Amino acid sequence: MIQDPSYCPGDVIDGRYRIERLLGRGMSEVYEVVDEVTGERRALKILPTAEQNDLGHRQRLFREADATRRLDHPNIVHICGVASKDAAVPYFIMELLRGETMRQYLDRVGPMAPGPALDLIREAAAGLAAAHNEEIFHRDVKPDNLFLCEVGERITGLKVIDFGLARTQMAPDSADGSEVYNNGPEVMGTAEYMAPEQVVADPADARSDVYSLGVVLFRLITRELPFDGASAHDLLAHQLASRPPPASWLVEQLDEGIDTLIQTAVRKHPENRYPSMQAMLEDIERLINGHAPRGVPVTRTPDIYEPRSALGRSALELLTRRHSSRPAPPRAELSSGPAS
Repeated sequence: MIQDPSYCPGDVIDGRYRIERLLGRGMSEVYEVVDEVTGERRALKILPTAEQNDLGHRQRLFREADATRRLDHPNIVHICGVASKDAAVPYFIMELLRGETMRQYLDRVGPMAPGPALDLIREAAAGLAAAHNEEIFHRDVKPDNLFLCEVGERITGLKVIDFGLARTQMAPDSADGSEVYNNGPEVMGTAEYMAPEQVVADPADARSDVYSLGVVLFRLITRELPFDGASAHDLLAHQLASRPPPASWLVEQLDEGIDTLIQTAVRKHPENRYPSMQAMLEDIERLINGHAPRGVPVTRTPDIYEPRSALGRSALELLTRRHSSRPAPPRAELSSGPAS
């Protein structure tokens, strides 16, 4: 059951921000507000009233604000202000974006032509590369978190949003960088876009975002997911060990360089992917300028993920055992063959 929003039009947050309308909701709620001091329209992200005293949720909200406000890049949403961490009502203020998420675009319009898709993915890569330069890793790159800015019906740019799962190199979640909560390590991310290391709760880094952005590009130009139709367990098993189909199997006359770009980004072993988001960005720009991408040679064979922890190895064994005991989903036929 979907609960009603915590706030109504006309409510004023912190004596300053007047609620105009709800823009979106997930673990937090996002409202369009008017700053009664400056008269400017902004976006306010706030915890639902029922969650405002939950320490874990508060920490995540402020971690997102702290990570994002460190970044000053045209392809990353700008943070305008943050409540004090001991405030009764935890929130932060962002620039108000006009347009829709990439997910909403795909649902409304369908796949995008390769040229415009590459232009947008270049902007996403540029924003993420800037975050990585500050040692901030997004860890939840997906169409929902890529916002297409619009003027009228024209897309004018892209901004990376929602750093709620971001991890900084300087302040990992635990001593070894893994995600540790009350019941042990926890998987962080969205399964359809999750890099293999995230599936088994191993430390994520820039190459994890590279993997996710490769999946995003696949979906943007095909409207499909590489392992669409798989059950939850099968999907995670595919993310660990299965080679995704080339996008050219689904899009006629697709430039083979786009296949090279995607296939390099989504290799299972991190050392076989682009070593950084900047390296992926450079290949995107080569494609846009009419040149073949350089790609990355495969140095670890076979290209399967090797968990770094005993728990990860147990998770891999469990997932692959469950996967091998089930009938293959319809799209799994496209992922057969040796990984590269």
